[in-house]
Amino acid sequence: MSTRVADRVDDWDTRSFTGGYHTLDEFASEEFSGVIRASGAELYMTRGTVVGVRHGSLEDFEDGSGTAYEAPAPGLPLLAVMQEANGEVQAQYYSEKTAISEVDSTLSDGGFTGYIELAENVLSGDYYVVYHAGESTSVGFVGQSGRLIHGDEAFETANNEVGIYQVRPADIEPVEIPAVDGHSSKGSTAVSESDEREVDTEDARATDENQPEGTQLPPEEADESETADSETSEPRRDNEQSVETGTEQTAEASTEQSGTTEHEQTVETGTEQTAEARTEQSEETRSERGVDERATSSGEQRDRLGRDGQQREEQRLPTESPPDQTSARKGTVSVKEIDVETRAIPSIDPARTADPNDSTERHTSTRSQQADTQSDSDNERAQTTDAHTASAETARLEELQAQLQAREVEIEGLESELDRTTKQYEDVRAKLETAEGERDELAREVERLENELDRLEAEFGAATDGQQRMAGATALAQTDIFPRYNSKSDATLKKAHGGSHRREKVSENLRLEKNTQFDESSVSVNGQTYTEFLDSTLEYQFVEWVIGDLLFEIRETGNEKSLRDLYDALPVIDRADLSGTVDVVYTEDGQETRSQESFDIVLRNRMGEPLIVANLNDSREGATESMMEQLVRSAERVGQTNDGFAGAFLVTRSFFEPSALETADDATKGGLFSRDKRKSYVNLSRKTGYHLCLVEARNRNFTLLVPEL
Repeated sequence: MSTRVADRVDDWDTRSFTGGYHTLDEFASEEFSGVIRASGAELYMTRGTVVGVRHGSLEDFEDGSGTAYEAPAPGLPLLAVMQEANGEVQAQYYSEKTAISEVDSTLSDGGFTGYIELAENVLSGDYYVVYHAGESTSVGFVGQSGRLIHGDEAFETANNEVGIYQVRPADIEPVEIPAVDGHSSKGSTAVSESDEREVDTEDARATDENQPEGTQLPPEEADESETADSETSEPRRDNEQSVETGTEQTAEASTEQSGTTEHEQTVETGTEQTAEARTEQSEETRSERGVDERATSSGEQRDRLGRDGQQREEQRLPTESPPDQTSARKGTVSVKEIDVETRAIPSIDPARTADPNDSTERHTSTRSQQADTQSDSDNERAQTTDAHTASAETARLEELQAQLQAREVEIEGLESELDRTTKQYEDVRAKLETAEGERDELAREVERLENELDRLEAEFGAATDGQQRMAGATALAQTDIFPRYNSKSDATLKKAHGGSHRREKVSENLRLEKNTQFDESSVSVNGQTYTEFLDSTLEYQFVEWVIGDLLFEIRETGNEKSLRDLYDALPVIDRADLSGTVDVVYTEDGQETRSQESFDIVLRNRMGEPLIVANLNDSREGATESMMEQLVRSAERVGQTNDGFAGAFLVTRSFFEPSALETADDATKGGLFSRDKRKSYVNLSRKTGYHLCLVEARNRNFTLLVPEL
């Protein structure tokens, strides 16, 4: 009988399951093996991989809670799923003919998915080798208690066992755990924010390229701007602008504005509308960048963006010339957008403004407008910071609410687990009380039987001196009987077989010797001495009749030829084995099988080979059809194994039911054209067979009913 893993899950170690897919993902990370039950569904997981879901679907575990049962061996959940699939048998082998290790090598090389089951005709337990894509693991359930073994121990034990094993394929597809929302959204947010930054950068580049030439900084200020940008804490933009001016225009600009600072030259060459537009654009760009930076909560993303900008900077450097006098002569100046935004507006950088003595209306108006713009920018920035704080508080509140909900789910799971454990405790307590009641009842029964035994021993009075009391079946199983002669030169069965001696002469010379595995003088059996008990048994009386009388009954009735096999076997009987067994090898359904057949009596030759077997019906009820069928089936297997096997006897103290006689008649019928003159003969092959005999035993008298003499 095979062992169903699904029936043993309740005996595994448990822990609570809460958190839905998130907890399933944690179980997968820790390579959990076992069964998770939630919302009436069962999820089976082996080494972190979901291999099957029963009584529901994976969606039942999305927000569910329940109990996780951890398997004592990782292959058990996978085996349970395969057993529930109940796949067909692909092949069947006998382990003595084809070892499991041979089939294992073939299945592993072929990438087999399924399992080997060794459970038929196996005495020690049930064994399984589980495969998935050729990878295998082994488990076994040993003994009456079903003790679990696994790994190499289970495989080696199964490989050395004797029995029939089957190869069963299975269709197993691992089930993917859906991604947790928090994980999937994090990646998409990073991509979208990065895209927005690139769009902002392209827009800023396009805006600066459309600015008039008068708003660009000369090379010297570009150098100073790059130095200042490397020290500021705000994010830097990666794109640069290149503004070409003619050498002559550069010279004229430096001559005409020799009385002013470099920054004044930059301001004066532009128009007020341009300065205002660039101021608004600069503030808007910085605001957008501030929002982007605050939306990016991961410091890791800022580092990545910084590295990307640096890489783009390095890629451009080999094709650009540094902003020195040589580049000025060539008419090319490299200016960063961040420098344009901060240096082109005097109110942002007072150190770069015009001379305080210069009181022109244009400077005063420009500074006023720039101050207003700066104030508006500060207000917008403050509002953005407040919005960010409110958003953070909302996110924190949502996080706390989620934690509270998770705790409530966990509490519900623990309460459910407590209820289940309490119920288990109550069940165990009820079983304990029942077992205690049964124990008390058995103790009373033992006491009653002991009193009855004492009464019987006192009544019979034969075993009062016995040091050991023994059951009748045990005493017979430990007894052998040997036919021996006072003198082999006198009358023997062998000489009587040839017709030279009469029964009386042989009986005077013949004796039956007993060999026991215990001291018969100190043993009492059923209130009798051992010798009295043995002499009263049907087993011992039958052996006396077969050895001392049967040969002469066959000879005196002239049936030596019709019962030739049985007649020739009687003189060579050397030992009578009571409650004996015979090792047999037989073929059934095309499969060779080794086993043992048990009989009440086995008569053997000097080499221990079975010559005659017998089963006894020591009751008032008639011998039944099933008794006859059992004897015929077992005797045929003995005959297939031993060529010297001669006869099988069914002995009863009462009578034979008609159905038993019909079964014997069917077994001994020859073919339609058979000319076999042997009586009550069961043909096993063209040259082998045995005589089937039915005997009635009453008052130590034995009558051979079949065949009739």
